[in-house]
Amino acid sequence: MCRHCRAPLQKKSEFEQGFCCQGCHSAYNLINQLGLDYFYCLRENSGAERRREIAELPASFSYYDDPKFQRSFVESAGCFSRITFYVPSVHCAACIWLLEKLPEVLPNVPQARVDLTRMRVSVWFDPSKGKLSLIARTLAQLGYFPNPIALDRSSPEASRADATFALQLGVAAFCAMNVMLLFIGRYQGLFSGMEAKYAGFFAWVSFLLSIPAVAFSAQPFFKTSLAALRMGRLHIDLPISLAIAGGFVASALNTVLGRSEIYFDTVTALIFLLLVGRWFQRQGMKRVASASDMLYSITPISASRVKADQTEQVFVESLNVADCVTVQCGGRIPCDGVILSEGAIINNALITGESKPQHLTAGNQVYCGAVNAGPELKLRVSAVGARTRLGMLLEQVQTAALR
Repeated sequence: MCRHCRAPLQKKSEFEQGFCCQGCHSAYNLINQLGLDYFYCLRENSGAERRREIAELPASFSYYDDPKFQRSFVESAGCFSRITFYVPSVHCAACIWLLEKLPEVLPNVPQARVDLTRMRVSVWFDPSKGKLSLIARTLAQLGYFPNPIALDRSSPEASRADATFALQLGVAAFCAMNVMLLFIGRYQGLFSGMEAKYAGFFAWVSFLLSIPAVAFSAQPFFKTSLAALRMGRLHIDLPISLAIAGGFVASALNTVLGRSEIYFDTVTALIFLLLVGRWFQRQGMKRVASASDMLYSITPISASRVKADQTEQVFVESLNVADCVTVQCGGRIPCDGVILSEGAIINNALITGESKPQHLTAGNQVYCGAVNAGPELKLRVSAVGARTRLGMLLEQVQTAALR
């Protein structure tokens, strides 16, 4: 078995060296050179087997030092900066011990924390003492290929809006249930008889309980209706608002006048049920946004750009139109572009759903997210990021979810 990942050895050369691949050999040597060989003792004691996930390292992690990359993946954390990686090869106590020893290995890392349940590694670092690319390369050399997680750009206003909506739904549920409970007794009294003083008492209590539901929980319907009227348009919330306001005002007048025609139960139940429907709608919109973010996240974050007959690894957003990039066999295309190679075999399953590869020639268009199923591909960049076909497709999906 491999001395690092415990994968079965098959070739004679592997048996002689004790490693299944050069990646495992390099990781084993690095761990021992750093004095972290206790990792293997912990792994033996835990009984866990390391997954074979030593990926081939890119030529350089220099794109991690690109300011555009850091604006998307690095956040300020007091005196330091922080980046979070998704590391699927983290699976046992030995992995946690090894990764949390990063501060003893790298001078620019004061702290590293592992979230085993979500397979995430958060690293705090000091940019003045070392480059971020050094951290990424060290993780990869240890056998934990870093997959940076983009920052959550959701605004504080959106979080406050979610909290307010949850409170409105809770208030509506409380008011509706209590008013309905009172009205059960009131309806029963219509058939079996109820003294006027008790009927009046139930009516006034129902009136008081309905006020928070109408004044606070029904605000989303009133606000959208008023905003539409100011713009000279009608909105679907307008008849809902009229029904809520009309039912409440009529019931309040009848309560004051001592009449029996009151509809507080209907008004509060209507508000609650409509808010429940809005809640399901909001959850659906969030799932659509999450799915589109996940789809976009599987596209490459780096590209191999050819410049002056030399290849450099750069952050995708740093590419410019007319740049020349190469894509290895099995790699995803990081941008929209025009094929410069004589021929190409492209799998567009992510874009079109068609799993059968297409045979293309020089001058044909290829799209971001497609897979190069043939030999090394050379292409000229025509669009990057949100301007790609995939980016515009995801934007349309998110726009449709908001309607």
